[in-house]
Amino acid sequence: MTDDTATIERDLAAVEAALAGGAATHGDALTRELQELALELRADAPRPEPAFAEELRGRAEAGFPRNPGSPRG
Repeated sequence: MTDDTATIERDLAAVEAALAGGAATHGDALTRELQELALELRADAPRPEPAFAEELRGRAEAGFPRNPGSPRG
C-alpha cells in the first residue's frame, strides 16, 4: 500500500465516521476539516420530494427492475 492510498483510506474512514456520528472529531486538523466539509455538504443537500423518495425506495427494494418500454427495457 502506498502512502497516498493509506491517506485516502484514512480520510474516507474519517468522513464515514463523521457522517455516521454527526460530528467532526478527528485528531488531525486537515482531516477534521474534511469531516466538517462532508457534514456541511450533507446538510446543504436538497431533499427529494416525498413521492419520488418513496418510488426510489420501492425500486431499490425490488432490485431496480427494468421498466417495460424504456431504452434499457
